[in-house]
Amino acid sequence: MFGKEIWDSLTQIEHLSDGTISEVYVGVSKRNNTAYVVKIQETRFKRPPHDAIRGRNILKDLQHPHIQTLLGSFFDPSTSCLHLITEYKPFVLSEISNKLRKNVKINIVSQLADALQFLEEHKILHRDIHPNNVLLDSEEGPAYLTDFSIAWSEKYPGDEKEELISQIGTGHYRAIETLFGCRTYRHEVDRWSFGILIAELFSNIPLFDDGSSEGWPSELQLISSIFQTLGTPNVEMWPELAACPDWNKFIFHEYPPKSWEDILPNTNSTVRKVVSKLVTYPNRASPAFVLENIHL
Repeated sequence: MFGKEIWDSLTQIEHLSDGTISEVYVGVSKRNNTAYVVKIQETRFKRPPHDAIRGRNILKDLQHPHIQTLLGSFFDPSTSCLHLITEYKPFVLSEISNKLRKNVKINIVSQLADALQFLEEHKILHRDIHPNNVLLDSEEGPAYLTDFSIAWSEKYPGDEKEELISQIGTGHYRAIETLFGCRTYRHEVDRWSFGILIAELFSNIPLFDDGSSEGWPSELQLISSIFQTLGTPNVEMWPELAACPDWNKFIFHEYPPKSWEDILPNTNSTVRKVVSKLVTYPNRASPAFVLENIHL
């Protein structure tokens, strides 16, 4: 079935969630009794970095076992909305991470690393890696990376042909350079966010604090939390900072870095090694490094 055919066949339609430019529904097809998710995205008013058309174009070209497959799409001219249809996955990583066995967590990390390596090879940035964007078939996996609504690629740059938008990511998963207005980033932003996801998957506690737990999320709070954990960077040890337009607007206390044994005391050395190579200022490790080093 194509996108519109699937939509027309759905019954028992229920509202799942709302996004910045989208509404998400789930329904069961009366043709094959399969549950599908329909993401309805507004296209009349762009809210950068959200770009429904670009996200659809990127996703329709992707075929990977751990990236959620776009089964179909269609545009409704009466509402100016784009409908994206995927198969329903019953579990979200953020909701069940505390229940997962260690070997399942290792498998999930490996599967996501494989998906991210695939994206890097195809010059695609996801730009919103966090546990809400990882779906699972069961509490045993497998895992699927989802939600490409703010993704970017060299093939489909959208309005970001010259420079990229710095306002990307979610909460404390945002890469540090984007907090200082960096617009020349590439895959390192996904590597940073992936590292935070891995750290929290095994430690069950937030790696950084952006103030959300108190109800007042703040970029300055997040910057302070990162610096107090990893140490305050400078252009000598991280030359790319010089290209961040907001770096010189503030004077920061010079915090020393904590050891990863202190940052992640309840995780093993393998997890600490992997996270320390991803959540670092310069020279972040590739997803291939994660695949080679994450194990029981």
